[in-house]
Amino acid sequence: MTGTGCKVILLAGGKGTRMKTDLPKTYLELGGKELIRYSLDAVEACDRVEGCILVCAPDRMAYVREQILDRHGYTKVLGIAAAGRERYESVINGIRLLDELEEGCEQGGSGPAGEGILLICDGARPFLTPELLRRCMDGAAQYGACVAAVPSKDTVKLSDPEGFVSSTPPRSSVWIIQTPQAFKRGLITEGYRKLEQMIREADAGRGQIPEITDDASVAELLMGARVRLVMGDYRNIKITTPEDLPIAEEIRKGL
Repeated sequence: MTGTGCKVILLAGGKGTRMKTDLPKTYLELGGKELIRYSLDAVEACDRVEGCILVCAPDRMAYVREQILDRHGYTKVLGIAAAGRERYESVINGIRLLDELEEGCEQGGSGPAGEGILLICDGARPFLTPELLRRCMDGAAQYGACVAAVPSKDTVKLSDPEGFVSSTPPRSSVWIIQTPQAFKRGLITEGYRKLEQMIREADAGRGQIPEITDDASVAELLMGARVRLVMGDYRNIKITTPEDLPIAEEIRKGL
């Protein structure tokens, strides 16, 4: 089962602060290749992805277009959006650019904008695969909202404000959330529109922004959606700190 018009927003705007490097982490090399290219390769290889919006820092946009997209012949990137201060602002900018591009196509006689499935992916996860993209597309088409996730291998403890254990959730109910996170496009677009309005009101001193930790939070908190867990991949790690790179290198060698 799948929807039509599967699009991807690929986030590559991280500053690499926790990587302790001046170079944004998505442009660090793994096996002689920039991290972002692994995700782009998966998008290119997935026959059901029709197009992609790449989100990166404004001062990296020319480099990305010339040295990554044009140089390596990526064809599915429809446009490059500027990253925001926070992750959710980057997603908002990506959705806005996608809507603008498709509205232009619609005026030119193409199909209606805003339909189908939208997948949101971290560019710092180099082991994204076309198969995982397809699983998430199918989950979103069937349930409206889904996230890639893997069962926790460890016992998880919840703490109280003083740092003592307050409870221990059953390990069978604990999942580690990854990306892709996939949604029926109208649902997640409306959720982010609501969030954008809440940001404007908060900036004007008329409210607060809810705690948004991922895209599923937008669907859950602002749209009342039930989010389905779709089996991810334990190899689908996110490069966040220097310790992650040697782990990723071992995974890459084993593929």
